[in-house]
Amino acid sequence: MKLLELRENEIGGTVPEEIGNLEDLETLDLRQNRFAGSFPSRIFEMPQLKKLLMLGNKRLEGTIPDSIEKASNLEMISFQRCKLSGSIPSSIGKLSNLYSLTLMGNNMSGSIPSSLTELPKFEVLELAKNQFTGSIPDFAAQELLYFVSLAENRLSNAIPDSIGGLRKLLFLDVRDNSLTGPIPSTISDIPELVTFYAARNRLTGTLPDFGGNNGFLQSVDVADNKIRGNIETLFRPDGPVAEWHTVNVASNLLTGSIPSNIGQYTRLASINMADNQLSGPFPLELTVLSLLNILNLRRNNIDGTLPTEISLLTNLEKFDIRGNRMTGSIPGSLGTLSSVTVVDLSNNKFTGTLPQELESLRGIDELSLQQNLLTGDFDRVLCPPVDVDDGEDSTAVGKITADCRYRGSFVEVTCSCCSTCCTGYGACIPQ
Repeated sequence: MKLLELRENEIGGTVPEEIGNLEDLETLDLRQNRFAGSFPSRIFEMPQLKKLLMLGNKRLEGTIPDSIEKASNLEMISFQRCKLSGSIPSSIGKLSNLYSLTLMGNNMSGSIPSSLTELPKFEVLELAKNQFTGSIPDFAAQELLYFVSLAENRLSNAIPDSIGGLRKLLFLDVRDNSLTGPIPSTISDIPELVTFYAARNRLTGTLPDFGGNNGFLQSVDVADNKIRGNIETLFRPDGPVAEWHTVNVASNLLTGSIPSNIGQYTRLASINMADNQLSGPFPLELTVLSLLNILNLRRNNIDGTLPTEISLLTNLEKFDIRGNRMTGSIPGSLGTLSSVTVVDLSNNKFTGTLPQELESLRGIDELSLQQNLLTGDFDRVLCPPVDVDDGEDSTAVGKITADCRYRGSFVEVTCSCCSTCCTGYGACIPQ
């Protein structure tokens, strides 16, 4: 027997140790079942075995033995979302045919063995959601490596400069570790990199030129670090226009203004630049990004007015510019955004009364207007009329927050349907 495939069933119990007697077995595929107990180490030693696929057996325990080198023909090892423990033995580097090692979502620990860098056919390494420690190995010799996921571990030290030598790399995820130092400038040397995630580490240094010679980059997430630099580095007017889909640089130390050429990045669907030190006006060019569904610029120093062309963002779902220096009136065109579920304009310097067009926002999940200089009767715009027959509101109202508490001897606005009322100084009480 060369193939034993029983995937995606409801088979439970332990994996029979007798499978190790199938001397000609090349593929063992028991994924997405309910196997439990300890996985037989003997199966890791089968000399003809090429594919070992056990992913999705959430109660399957065991360790990878040093004797795995006896399975010299192994090409693929897959134990995602199981309960393996222990470390990856250095002897795994002797499996010269191995091209895929996927161990995401286990309880494995120890360092990532440097012997993995000696595998000549290595293409996929997925070790996310474990407890690995130590440094990221130098994979520069892995000419075929295209997928690396090391997120949610306990890795430390710097991302190796040699990462730029991985010419085939498409996906690199090192989020939620304790990595330090700068993001290597060589990241821009990877010609076909599509995704780079490094959020929630301890990275410092300056924001690299992610575009560089790469026109394929689609998603970058480096949020919650201490990266400095100018936001314009991401949107170079003289470089290739990256196929940006997602940009998340929130909670860093970035400065500068959002550049006008951001309008060239027409595939952008999500922008998160919150909690930085950005300044300058809200760029009109943002409104041409018709695919945008998330725009988060909260807690910066962005000023100017909100353009009426905001209505062009027809796919926008979440819009957050709280904690900036925006002025002028709130445009009625904001009320034409039929897909929006969250709008936060709080803690700015908007003035005037609410335009009637905003009545379409009364049913969204969250509408935050507090800590501005708005005045007038919000009831006529945001509060639905009461049905005279049953005395109940005729339209559902979402969570609305406004400056509708008394401040001294007067109240900024009236809003009988607001879920939270504030004084304008930040003191808010649920109604």
